[in-house]
Amino acid sequence: MRGALAIMAVCLLQASTLTSCARRPALNVVIVGGEEDRFTRQIGGARIVIGCDPLLTDEVELLFAHLRELSRRGIELVDGVEVPYGWTTFSLQLVRGRLEVWEPDYERETESRGRPEISASLKIDAAQRSFLSKIAVESSEVQYDQHMLVSSDAWSSDQVMLFRVASPGGRMSGWRMVNPHAESDAGTIESVPIYEVYRRRPELLSSLTLPPGYLVFYRSGAPHMVMDSSDQVIWKDGVRASPASAVTRGGAEFSTRGQTALGAPK
Repeated sequence: MRGALAIMAVCLLQASTLTSCARRPALNVVIVGGEEDRFTRQIGGARIVIGCDPLLTDEVELLFAHLRELSRRGIELVDGVEVPYGWTTFSLQLVRGRLEVWEPDYERETESRGRPEISASLKIDAAQRSFLSKIAVESSEVQYDQHMLVSSDAWSSDQVMLFRVASPGGRMSGWRMVNPHAESDAGTIESVPIYEVYRRRPELLSSLTLPPGYLVFYRSGAPHMVMDSSDQVIWKDGVRASPASAVTRGGAEFSTRGQTALGAPK
C-alpha cells in the first residue's frame, strides 16, 4: 500500500513540475545561491545572466535585445567584453560556465571589475529614457566616467541648474552644474566624473542625456523646467510647453550668474 502511495506521489509531483514548466514565461528567472533574482537567456553560443531587481523586467528585455543585436552584427559575447549601454558600460564576466552582465561599482573603485547586480544602471537608464520621452528630445549619451564641471556650493543646494555645452574634448561631457542663485564666486569649480553625481545627487542623473545647448532647472530634487538651445521653455512642471512660452536665459524665472564662471554662453 505504501509503495502504491509513493508511486502516486511521484506521479503527482511530476505532473505538477510539467504544468509549472508549461506556464513558465520565455524570460527565465533563476535564483542563484538564494540571493538576487537572475534573468537568463541563450544568445548565440552563450548563456547570458542578468542579476537585478525582479521588477525591472522591461529594462532587462531591452538589454537582452541589445545583446542579441550585438551578436547578430558579429560581435562575440565572450568573457571580458565591454558593452557600452546608455550612460554606462557593462562587462561580461565568465562565472560557472555562464556570462554574467556586470556593472561598474559606482560607490567604490570604478576601475575594479564591478558587480553582478546591475539594478542601479538599469534604473537610471529607465529614468533617462522616461525623461526624454516626456519632452520629446533625442538622446545625446554620456558615460558614467566622463567629467562635468560642478560649483561646490551646488552639491547641497535645494535648487540646481544643469546646462550642457559642446564637449571641449577628452573626457569632458560638456555638462555644468551650478547653484542658480549663488554669486559667481560663491563656490570653487571642480571637475568630477559623473559617477560622483550618482554618489551624491543621483536624482540629477535623469536629465544628463539631453543634448548640448539644453538647460534643466531642478527644485527639491525634481526637474522643474527645461530650455532648449533656442532659449525656449519646452517643458515646465511636468507639462510640455508651447512655443509662446519662450523666455531668455537672463529672464526673471531664475538667475544665471553662475554660468559665466563655468564658461557657458550668456
